[in-house]
Amino acid sequence: MTQDEKLNLIIEKISFMDKRFDCVDERLDTMDKRFDSMDERLDTMDKRFCSMDEMFNSMHEHLSSLDESVKTLQSDVSNINLQIENEIIPDIKRVAEGHLDLDRKFQATMHTNSEYEILTLRVNHLETVVNRLEKKIS
Repeated sequence: MTQDEKLNLIIEKISFMDKRFDCVDERLDTMDKRFDSMDERLDTMDKRFCSMDEMFNSMHEHLSSLDESVKTLQSDVSNINLQIENEIIPDIKRVAEGHLDLDRKFQATMHTNSEYEILTLRVNHLETVVNRLEKKIS
């Protein structure tokens, strides 16, 4: 082989290698674009996760506030129940007992009034009978 042939062969191989490097370079460019796209997607996901984290923090604050409100309401209900048990129910019982006493007195008064009316009617009837007998005798 001559020097020129050797040189041509070397040039061909270098050309072939250059084409292969171009292919590899294109593939690397494609991979680089894909990685850029993946990086953008990951950035978008990171933003979404940050947004979700903020939303969870906000929800946690709201739930904490609701928890405090529920505790306050439970305390208020307990206080109301205690007041009902200790003050209102005994007062209602006293009023009911008073009503029972008043009802008994009313019933006794009504019974006495009925006896009085019956006696009044009997006396009137007897006076009428006496008056008739007096007229018959005289």
